Amino acid sequence: MNQFDQWRKDYESMTFEQQQDYHDHLESLYPDQAHYDLESAVKIFNWLKPKSVIEGGTWKGNLAKTILHDYPEVQSWLGYELCPAAIRKTVCKDERFGYVVLNRFDWWNRGPIVCDLFLATHFIEHLSFDHFKELAKALKCKHVYFEAPLTETGESWDGYEGTHNLPIGWMQVSELMQANGYNRIDITHHCKLYEK
Repeated sequence: MNQFDQWRKDYESMTFEQQQDYHDHLESLYPDQAHYDLESAVKIFNWLKPKSVIEGGTWKGNLAKTILHDYPEVQSWLGYELCPAAIRKTVCKDERFGYVVLNRFDWWNRGPIVCDLFLATHFIEHLSFDHFKELAKALKCKHVYFEAPLTETGESWDGYEGTHNLPIGWMQVSELMQANGYNRIDITHHCKLYEK
């Protein structure tokens, strides 16, 4: 069993501190994990012109740094990030940007998530099915933007060399989002916008 299969097996039983330690270790091995389709993100910001942004899985703030530089109308950008090492090494120094201090792995269960735009690039595929359902229920934003390497129908990540975990695809993601009041707009195969 590779280390990532072991992490998937232990996902539900790991404490918050164990998850943080694990992700700090991964950061030391794989420090460059800023993955996003900038062209699609720019299209979303040009279209929606959000004033308040919340990002799940912010990593070192690479996307925030790039977008905030070009979009003065964004007034606040809050990042939810599990990995303390990534937060310490943030590249985004914009005064409108800040991290939320986490005290639990399932931070979306602290209360409703309210903003103009919630975005998560290469984040939701790291969640369990139950955690994604909780996140979808917590989202109370007008727009939600997900970028993830999912197929339409989903897959098992057994043997995958990475922390991908979500067993569902875009079809079921969209069904869950629709159950919470969102309609899907396809941007690209891996980028989807959900609108209330």
